[in-house]
Amino acid sequence: MLNVSKTTLMRSCDKNMTEKIGIPDAVLMENAANAVAQSIKKHTAGRKNGSRVFILIGPGNNGGDGLALLRILTAEGFNAEGILLFEPIQNKKDEQSAALPRSSAELNYQIAINLGLPLSNDINRLNTCRESDIIVDAIFGTGLNRKPSGVFKTAIERANALPACRIAVDIPSGINGDTGECGGSEPNSECPTVFRADETVTFVAVKRGMLLTHERESVGKITVAQIGITDAEHAALLQKEQLIDEEFVRSLLPKRKLVSNKGTFGKAAIAAGSPGMGGAAVMAASAALRAGAGLTKAFVPRDIMHMFASRPEIMAVADEDIQSLVQWATAFGIGCGSGGDASIKQKLRAVLSCGKPAVIDADGL
Repeated sequence: MLNVSKTTLMRSCDKNMTEKIGIPDAVLMENAANAVAQSIKKHTAGRKNGSRVFILIGPGNNGGDGLALLRILTAEGFNAEGILLFEPIQNKKDEQSAALPRSSAELNYQIAINLGLPLSNDINRLNTCRESDIIVDAIFGTGLNRKPSGVFKTAIERANALPACRIAVDIPSGINGDTGECGGSEPNSECPTVFRADETVTFVAVKRGMLLTHERESVGKITVAQIGITDAEHAALLQKEQLIDEEFVRSLLPKRKLVSNKGTFGKAAIAAGSPGMGGAAVMAASAALRAGAGLTKAFVPRDIMHMFASRPEIMAVADEDIQSLVQWATAFGIGCGSGGDASIKQKLRAVLSCGKPAVIDADGL
């Protein structure tokens, strides 16, 4: 399962990694940039020379990730360029300023300048973007608490209108990391300016706002990258909220033996449906088969038995003798679409009294 976190916990994890464990912030930024670079390589497999990468760079740590990414991609032969959406503060070249500590974002900016990497403030560079290109959102990250405006709004809207693949760093700019509100933390924001990502490479854990937002499609595919290591206390806190994913569900399914048959994998009985709601019974019985039941019977009103003609692998029987079904089955599903079935209470009592596993749904409740 994927860990889900509020932004306050993520900041605490970052602080723990840098101050307690001793991993420099610049190392975390480098690891984050490398994770995004790996996703870009997958998108450009076999054609990195034919694809350009435009990195939209904001003024904070998210922008620092973008600057590190620009350096990494350039070193690996990509045609990458950074578009600065702010005016960097020029460092004075004197002994006093040289001794002052720099943020990791400032450090990566200075390295980019020293290397002569392609950086500009010209968002019109996006006008040359093609379908085979990639646009990276390294503008705001999880620190956003306002609606994007000015050059940030312009850059996001222009990027969204282009045919290129779009990748967000940590979280799409415009989505609040905790609430999922669009346009910062303002409730009921209308016509939000949100970077519409095809993929979001997020760090350490999925940000809660990415799942709560009504702009969920703007998050795209979620890739979680581990950029450092935290202590046991923070690791436990990160596991308090988790997202069930396909890998976790697959891990719950028992491995099937090579020498087996349909009788090896249990008998599912589905007591469901009523006139006008036969589809619920068909879908429930089909789901039982899909989940791995060896044999499945649909115990349904006679009026809807014809609906199973297209599913011959499901044994549809008229619901006249619930006791015989109770004796036959090893697990039950009951209640789906049974609103018009006058005998649902009788069936439910029989199923519950037998002590076998049962899923009670919809009208059965």
